[in-house]
Amino acid sequence: MEAIKQGIGVNKVYGIKWGFSGFTEDFPENWIELSADKLHEAQNRGGTFLGTSMEEFSLDLVEKAVERLVEMKINHVYVIGGDGSMKGLNEMRELIREAKLKISVIGVPVAIDNDLPYVDRSIGYETCLENAIKAIDSANVEAEAAEFGVGIVRLMGKHCGFIALGSTLASRDVNICLVPELHFQLKGDQGLYEAIMKRAKAKGHVVIVISEGAYNGLIHEDREIVNKAMAGEDLPDLAAFIKKDLGAYATAEHKVKLTIKYLDPMESIRATKAVSTDADMASKLATVAVHSVMAGFTDCVVGIVRNSAVMIPLDIFIEAKNRKIKRKSPEWQRLLQSTGQAHFLSDENFKRMSDFEAKENLKRKQTYMDIKKQSQSYKES
Repeated sequence: MEAIKQGIGVNKVYGIKWGFSGFTEDFPENWIELSADKLHEAQNRGGTFLGTSMEEFSLDLVEKAVERLVEMKINHVYVIGGDGSMKGLNEMRELIREAKLKISVIGVPVAIDNDLPYVDRSIGYETCLENAIKAIDSANVEAEAAEFGVGIVRLMGKHCGFIALGSTLASRDVNICLVPELHFQLKGDQGLYEAIMKRAKAKGHVVIVISEGAYNGLIHEDREIVNKAMAGEDLPDLAAFIKKDLGAYATAEHKVKLTIKYLDPMESIRATKAVSTDADMASKLATVAVHSVMAGFTDCVVGIVRNSAVMIPLDIFIEAKNRKIKRKSPEWQRLLQSTGQAHFLSDENFKRMSDFEAKENLKRKQTYMDIKKQSQSYKES
C-alpha cells in the first residue's frame, strides 16, 4: 500500500479475497478496496488479511479472472503465494498477452517451506524457524524430564524438509531429523528404531524432528506397513505412526517402556506474527514489485538472490522445479555432525537409495541446464 499509493500515487487498489476464485465469485464482496486505515496494524497479526484458498486454479477460472480485470479496468496485477499461485499467474499472463491487453503482472512468491527455486529464502521461513525452535525446546524439556523420554516434533514440509533441517541446525537439541527427500528404514539393526533405542539407553532421552511428508522418505517395504496401519490417508502422518509404533517396538524388542511426548505446532506457527526479518523482506519485495512495473517491467517474479532484490522471468521460474535437500549438501552434512545420526539404512538399502536419489538429482540438474539455455533468449532479445 505504501509503495503503490504513497510512492506512485495510484488512486484505487483492490485486494482479492480467497485466491483466484475471489476474482469472480461473490463479486464485488470479494473485491476489497484497500486503504491505509483498513490495513492498520495488519503487520502485527499472523495469518493473511485476504485469506487463502486450497482450491486449484483451472483455465476456466483464470479466463474469467482476466475478463473481470478488463471489466474493472485493472492495469497492475500482483499475486502473492506459493508455486500454485505462480502457476495460476503464468496462465493469466499467457491469456493477457494473447489478448494484447495492457496489464502488467508481477508475482511475489511466498512459501514457508523455503523450497522456491533461485531465491535465497522466502517470506515466512524465518518466522517458521523461530517458532519451530520453541516447540523443539518444549519437546526437549519434556523428554529430559521423563525416564527414557522421547520428544517428537512434527513440522511443515510435505515435499521438502528445509524447515526441519533449519530448525534442527538452529536448535542444537535435536538428535534425529527425518525429511521427505532422504530415504530411511524403520526397523533392522541399522534402522531408525534401533538408533532411537541406543540413544535412549545411553543418554536417557531422545528428541526427534519429523517433516509432515517424511513418509515419502521411507523405503518401499516400510511404506506398506504404514499404509496398512493408516489406511485412507493420502499422505500418512509418519510422526503419528511412530508415536504409536515405537513404544510397542521398545517394549517387545528391548523390554523398555518409553515415555513419548508428541508436539504438532504447525497450525500455531502459521498463525504467528512475522518476525522482523520476514516483515522487512515483505516490505522490500513489495516496493521492488511496484517500482518494477512502473519502470516498464512485467511477467516476472521478485525475490532475494545473493542478498539482492531481483526480477526472474515468470515462465522460467515456473519451469524450475522446487529445491530439494541433497544427501551430500553442506547443510545436510552439518546436520549429521550436529545430531550425530546415521543414515538409518542397511548397507544394501543405502546403496540402492543413494543411487535412486542421485538419479533424481541429475534430472533436476538437467532441468536447470535446459532453463539456462532458454534464458539466453532473454539476453539476446
